[in-house]
Amino acid sequence: MHFVIYTICSSFAQTATAQSFLPPAIEWHGKSEDLIAKTNDPWITPTERSGFVSTPDYNETMNWFKKLTAASPLLTMVSIGKSIEGRDIVMIIASTEKNVTSAALKKSGKPLLFVQAGIHSGEIDGKDAGMMLLRDIAFENKKKLLDGVNLLFIPILMWP
Repeated sequence: MHFVIYTICSSFAQTATAQSFLPPAIEWHGKSEDLIAKTNDPWITPTERSGFVSTPDYNETMNWFKKLTAASPLLTMVSIGKSIEGRDIVMIIASTEKNVTSAALKKSGKPLLFVQAGIHSGEIDGKDAGMMLLRDIAFENKKKLLDGVNLLFIPILMWP
């Protein structure tokens, strides 16, 4: 996702007038482009839909995750508390386990992989990458990624 940030920053630099402080964008192509959903994919993320020029706000992100977790038995969405803004701090649990309570996940013997995105409002690309990853685990034959781990993903910790 770093190429997305570079592209956004580079686009800004190209539109800046007398003070272009970033180098020109270097065209990039690589294998990770294969991970981008096609425009007709029903599970395309809002960021992919925008061509990686915008990111969904808190409400749009939570609504997308509600639909995703309702559609996949591998994903569970839980609130683990409230932010200082009074919003739910949501965690998505990705697991092949039937019971995803903390005790059951501990008993499974699999390590827990904790990913916390959206810690600062200007550093939100991890949320967008996590949305793509969880979508692919749920619907793109990436279930095997959960064979040796239980994934805990917080998409947004704080929002401005």
